[in-house]
Amino acid sequence: MVLFDACTVIASIFLAFSLRLGHFYYPTGNNHLLLIMIASPILALPIFYAFGFYREVIRYVGFKALWQINQATTLYAVLWALISFMAVIDGIPRTVILINWSIVLMSVGGSRFFARWVLSQENITNPLSQKRNVLIYGAGSAGRELCTALYQSSEYNPVAFVDNSVELYRQSINGLEVFNEDDIEDLIQKHNIKEVLLAMPSITRIRRSEIISHLEPFSVVVRSLPSLTEIAQGKVSVNDLLEIDLRDLLGREPVKPNTQLLKTNITNKVVLVSGAGGSIGSELCRQIVSLKPKKLILFELSESSLYLINQELLNISIPNLEIVPVIGSVANRARIEYICKYYVVKTIYHAAAYKHVPLVE
Repeated sequence: MVLFDACTVIASIFLAFSLRLGHFYYPTGNNHLLLIMIASPILALPIFYAFGFYREVIRYVGFKALWQINQATTLYAVLWALISFMAVIDGIPRTVILINWSIVLMSVGGSRFFARWVLSQENITNPLSQKRNVLIYGAGSAGRELCTALYQSSEYNPVAFVDNSVELYRQSINGLEVFNEDDIEDLIQKHNIKEVLLAMPSITRIRRSEIISHLEPFSVVVRSLPSLTEIAQGKVSVNDLLEIDLRDLLGREPVKPNTQLLKTNITNKVVLVSGAGGSIGSELCRQIVSLKPKKLILFELSESSLYLINQELLNISIPNLEIVPVIGSVANRARIEYICKYYVVKTIYHAAAYKHVPLVE
């Protein structure tokens, strides 16, 4: 790049004179002007180096680098003009300075972005046909950053943004058009979308659940971006796309258990769990035993389910815990009253129900 920049600044001056005068220009008979034209890299290259041109990784050149290029080329053009005028060199039209600056800016900046395009993985190592087309849900700052990262990815090809912002609808961001939720089905069919990437790390779980519910009919994999806090702290990057957490489907913010409150009704007390062999009841039993009840009554209608949860809890080996399996139905009032009085039950967790009504009604 150093050699290219040196040739560029020399050629830019000759081209600037030629464009200004309307014909190819060579300063015959003006050795001072020819010298300052050929020696221009001696001025330009140290400036370019000071602005970090040759420390930049070309593959990841961005808009910040473009701003540095603008500053460096402007400083070079101004200094070159001052030196030329201070040396009292005749034959330099003032417009040549502006033309020279424009050519250097476009040549130096354009060469780096062209090199970035050539070196990017999407153009040399992994053609678009081998990438998975994806939608980016969210056209905010996180979505734009994700899009930039995906352009360098060997796996994903972003095809569009989805965002409900009226101001962004049908606008173009990073070369991708912004659509709204109503366009999702058409986009999935048109581009054969298999994955949707949620780039909205700051939204609530309620909103996230709504988005996932909206995407459910389309049979696409949904991945999400980590929180902005984790990104800012450097714990993760935008490339760390996560599978959707089951808590995102809850439809509300999760509530953390209050251990002290739970202990008040469980520790050293007789606890009864109805439906103890079911999916909910068995999980309740597993958590209750960790809080050290005095006695745990497993009340269950199904003999096989009762046997399984009883054996599982016995294998945990909680000291001084008595586990009592009892077969019965919560619909049998007399049976319930007898068990509660006989064992002096203090706390009841009711998990017995025909939850799968269509199968058993």
